[in-house]
Amino acid sequence: MNNRNDFGIYDNTFSSILYYQKYLLEWMKYLMSLIKNYISNNKNNNKNNNKNNIMHDEKLEKTQLSQLSQSFTSVETGKKTLASENYYNIITYSENNKINIIIEKIVRIEKTELEINSQCPLSLKKLKPLNFDHNTYPFIIDSEVKLTQTTPIIFLAKKLGFDYLDAKECEEFYTRDAVVYELPSNSDKALNLIAIIDFFSSYCSNVAISRNQSILNFIESQKLNMSILKFFDNFITMEGDAEESTLMSLKEDFAHSHKIITTILNLTDISSEYQPTINSLKKVYHYCLSEYLVSKNIDPTIFYTCLTDACLRELILTDKSPYLLLDTTISISLKHIILSILKKNTSEGFNMIRKVNALAILELYSACIGKQAADGGRYSSHYTELNMLRHAEFNLRSDGRMSIVNLDKNKGYVQHYAPGSKNYLIFEKEMRFLGDLIDLAFAEDCDFHKEIIFTESCSHQLILRGLHYTEQYLKQWL
Repeated sequence: MNNRNDFGIYDNTFSSILYYQKYLLEWMKYLMSLIKNYISNNKNNNKNNNKNNIMHDEKLEKTQLSQLSQSFTSVETGKKTLASENYYNIITYSENNKINIIIEKIVRIEKTELEINSQCPLSLKKLKPLNFDHNTYPFIIDSEVKLTQTTPIIFLAKKLGFDYLDAKECEEFYTRDAVVYELPSNSDKALNLIAIIDFFSSYCSNVAISRNQSILNFIESQKLNMSILKFFDNFITMEGDAEESTLMSLKEDFAHSHKIITTILNLTDISSEYQPTINSLKKVYHYCLSEYLVSKNIDPTIFYTCLTDACLRELILTDKSPYLLLDTTISISLKHIILSILKKNTSEGFNMIRKVNALAILELYSACIGKQAADGGRYSSHYTELNMLRHAEFNLRSDGRMSIVNLDKNKGYVQHYAPGSKNYLIFEKEMRFLGDLIDLAFAEDCDFHKEIIFTESCSHQLILRGLHYTEQYLKQWL
């Protein structure tokens, strides 16, 4: 049953508010400039007006302009928007058997800055591996990382919201410079560089990745016939509600948030010397994606963390990630090794096995999202039967069958289906309807209000899916 809060409004409109705030601000600046010119012209045509009145008009005009400027503040910081803004674009490509990563820095400048300083030189700072300040640009990881710096150029671009107007007042100056990194053939050094650039691109608000194209491809005669934000396809991110997303869309969101890594993994014409790096990157990506699916919270530091934590890095790169327990293609002996590691590290092991189980449950019920439910609506995470399933404690019984136990401790069951609740009588009906969609078959001796027992064939499939990997299973495992 749908249990969505009728008064709950998803608060995922920050990006759109910020976008339209900037859009409106630029339009208001433009309108005020027209008003200012009109007032100025009007003054010239009325030189014989009373001097005190003119002074009063000037004072009033300045007051109005000041109030208008102060009324538009940054949603994020509460401070006035700076005149100069920095944007970054990351391009990844293979050429001559080498993988190159370009980071373009695009800076908005005022005319006064242009006259004083026609170039914006970059300062290089050598940083220790996997230890950097995200505000430093460009950054280098190791003396062996080949780095090439380009000559800055100056160009014009449309102001935000003025893409369809050609007046000079609708344009502003920018500089573009870039640094090209050649990905090292050494796997460890390559992973370090990728992790830091991924952190940089995910953490900094003004970093965007265009459709993997340089802005130079769109500049003609030192002019970009669009606004900078229009050039970027994901600078303004309109995020949906992660809880409403299907498993596939969650994976797509994660891939979009770590575009630098997915771009590298999708490169086709690369040298064999990069294969160890690609293989290791796939393992790290699988682990980080699994962590995201469990938490539904994109952590910009996740790749960086995986590679700085020595123990975690070794687990992932030596095929001992706990999430591999859900992989039906790996051997039973390897799964036993993973369980041994989890059991040895008691508290962390229990925490990891809980996340593994949560991912297995998510994969179990994700197939029904968006499909018709028993009440005629469409399944979403707000449905009470899915809430019960999310909190379910699966158990491998002594007879080899799987079941859901401890319903009296299940938050979803207690809130919506326990004796005395309004949904008590329809629980079995809703679970059987859901079971038909996600292949859950209930045994004849199943009691939906004591222990939900599955048939032998269904239990076998649930075990293959890894639903039996629970905290209790880990405690009993030898």
